[in-house]
Amino acid sequence: MIVRALQFLFALLILIFAGSAQAIISQDCLDRTPTSGIYTASRSGGSLWGNNQFGYTTDSNISMALLHSGLVAEGASAYITITPLDDKSNFPGSTANGVTSLNYASIWCAMTLALTPPPRTGTNGAEFVSQNVPSTMVAGQRYSLTVVMRNSGTSTWTAERKHLLGAQNPQDNLNWSPNGRIALPASVAPGQTASFTFDVTAPATPGSYNFQWRMVEEFWEWFGSLTPNVAVTVTAQADQCTAQLPANGTYTASLSGGTVWGTKEFGYTTDSNIPALLVHSGLLADGGSGVVTFTSLGSKSNFPGSTANGVTSSSYSAAWCAMNVSVAPVPRGINQAEFVSQSVPASMLIGQTYTVSVTMKNTGTSTWTAARKHLLGLQNPQDNQTWRSPDRVALPSSVAPGQTATFSFEVKAPKTPGTYNFQWRMVEEFVEWFGATTPNVSINVATSAAGNGATFVSQSVPLTMRAGQPYNVTVTMLNTGTTTWSEGRPIVWARRIHRIPGPGMSWPVAISMALWRRASAARSRFQLLRRRSRVLITSSGACCGNSMNGSATGRPICRLRWRTALDPWRS
Repeated sequence: MIVRALQFLFALLILIFAGSAQAIISQDCLDRTPTSGIYTASRSGGSLWGNNQFGYTTDSNISMALLHSGLVAEGASAYITITPLDDKSNFPGSTANGVTSLNYASIWCAMTLALTPPPRTGTNGAEFVSQNVPSTMVAGQRYSLTVVMRNSGTSTWTAERKHLLGAQNPQDNLNWSPNGRIALPASVAPGQTASFTFDVTAPATPGSYNFQWRMVEEFWEWFGSLTPNVAVTVTAQADQCTAQLPANGTYTASLSGGTVWGTKEFGYTTDSNIPALLVHSGLLADGGSGVVTFTSLGSKSNFPGSTANGVTSSSYSAAWCAMNVSVAPVPRGINQAEFVSQSVPASMLIGQTYTVSVTMKNTGTSTWTAARKHLLGLQNPQDNQTWRSPDRVALPSSVAPGQTATFSFEVKAPKTPGTYNFQWRMVEEFVEWFGATTPNVSINVATSAAGNGATFVSQSVPLTMRAGQPYNVTVTMLNTGTTTWSEGRPIVWARRIHRIPGPGMSWPVAISMALWRRASAARSRFQLLRRRSRVLITSSGACCGNSMNGSATGRPICRLRWRTALDPWRS
């Protein structure tokens, strides 16, 4: 045990002696070692022997050694601490980071390099003094700006300690400087000011950009106050192509209309046909409308062509102004309408065609257009097809608010005689009906152009009768002719002609405003023989229209009431 302890102690003494010997550096090597300080890395400038792990010869070029060792990038500067290593031999050479170091077999003083913060003296402090910065700039344009800061600390600002003006908001942004830093114009002692005058290039993309700065000691700390932030508005460059853009506004897409050059992705030439372009780009379907905005893309060449959505665009190799196209929906506004007038015959013949007109006024805030499917639609009942199929009438043209639209169109009278409603209202198809309806017109549709016409409607007749007893019966007829059934005119009922009493005349007392017919004494059952009966109309004007002068309007229906008795007449 004692022997082993003595062996361990002896080995420890050897190690201590060897370390002490290694730490002793000759004064000659100390004198040969360069001083620590700020150095800039470079690929050239002298010779280089060794490497940073083994050590460089003390006469090696420091700038090349920084790049070879990888401590600093080419062209960059940093504070380098240089440590002497005393004499060495057999310095190995190598190639690294584009720099070649050489071998050296003889004895020479060695050194190593380290990247360290520079020695610090005093404290950093800064105050904002003033700045000259425009609030608006044009994209891509250069501007000369000035920022003045005061050294309010106790340390001198120097290039060696890398005191710089640095970009903020966000920190280290590159909007105004390629590396986000502005160098000192000169060393600045405590209490003095530094005027940083430098050129900036406005960002290429229009928008709002923050302009704000603060002092920094690189690799050590940010310090002092921030400059007041300036939100700089960067606007697009005015180019000649902007003047070539089509006017923004509402356009309707069309499969035809002109030539298109380019594509949506690359841009279209400013002289392309807009309606066809809208279909080709897929922004609108054929016949669709939208609010179109055009944006200049400047001058371009080699416009590609393509076929899309049924439209073929052409290629164009020469330079021309290009544009981007965007589409927004057309503002809807409010639909409203007022009736103005109409021209419609009061009577028609079955199956005949007539020209009618209806005039409506746009009292809303939206323009009536074919693209939005503003139409005149049938009413009473809604969407009926009595007068035409389809049951819509197209606009003659677009109708702005305050203007009127006159719809002139043909209708065909129904094939069945009768009275039919003629009434219309404005509609935006698939959206809403709106505005006033036209006044209803009850049109009498007759079978012939002149003379009497009648159609049976209904009757009330007992199926059995008691011999010799009077009975009341009712027959309702429809006037389907063009003449009015009126007082004083002969009404032919089967083979007998009877005259309705005129004004001041009384009805025959014997029949008491009715027709008599008697059943046989044998109590036989008879059918009412209308062809062999005499008929007197018991109502007045209601049977013959709206007036007694014979001018029928509407659909007159006469209700004939009589009593029955045996008809003694025979043909």
